[in-house]
Amino acid sequence: MIAIARPRVIAPLNLRGGWPTDRGQPSAAVRRWRAVLVMSAIAVCGTLLGAGSLAGAGQATEPPAPVVTAALPPSPARVHIVQPGDTLWSVARGLQPDGDVRPLVARLRASSGEGQLVPGQRLRLDA
Repeated sequence: MIAIARPRVIAPLNLRGGWPTDRGQPSAAVRRWRAVLVMSAIAVCGTLLGAGSLAGAGQATEPPAPVVTAALPPSPARVHIVQPGDTLWSVARGLQPDGDVRPLVARLRASSGEGQLVPGQRLRLDA
């Protein structure tokens, strides 16, 4: 005769980590475990802060050296002569192939007199 095994009923797992369903608070074991974790974290932080402050205690502090700036001679003004079909954007992209050219376009617009570009017009590029 062949015996057929009966299925077992398994009770659902309590996945709430020590929270009894009737009180809504963690068990004493969970509270102790949390207290140990908090105390350990505080001890580790205190040790690291203490070691860091002792590491720099023997070093003499010196004031930073003064910054000396040399006056550079003024660079000659660069000028771009507008060609037929040139726009502020195309001139700016030619000067700055990478990155955002909007600030450069704004400076070129200010140096062009806020008007239309005319072939033969001179744009100062150091503005």
